[in-house]
Amino acid sequence: MLANTKLLFPIDFSEESKKVVPYVKEMAEKLQSEIHVLYVVHVTPYYEGVGVEMTVVADFEGVVGKQAESRMEHFISEYFKAQPVTGKVLSGYPGETILEYADMESVGLIVMGHSKKGLQRVLLGSVAGYVVKHATIPVMIINTNE
Repeated sequence: MLANTKLLFPIDFSEESKKVVPYVKEMAEKLQSEIHVLYVVHVTPYYEGVGVEMTVVADFEGVVGKQAESRMEHFISEYFKAQPVTGKVLSGYPGETILEYADMESVGLIVMGHSKKGLQRVLLGSVAGYVVKHATIPVMIINTNE
């Protein structure tokens, strides 16, 4: 059913993302899947309504995006040495952008980590929760709490 599909692995370069790598590799191997690693730069909302010129925000996002692309290359070379992987850095709201990318690339499975629990999850919200709630494809959430 999911064999030979694309697998999307959204990351945030955290320790939690690194803990999910073995699961992504295993699922990709079992399903003979192509792996797509995605990082979403989420900076614009911090400046909305505070009088910062949008050109300044765009320049800042550009710098952050370049740094993220460098980190993506390092992440892939460190954790996916033997696998062909597509790495992508996009700007936007993380949950929405993850789902848009999955749709655009015809992804069949999203595998991502989740570490928030209890009151922290309720107060801060959750990208993983958004993805699970709005996805039209299977989503595998790996609890990265020890």
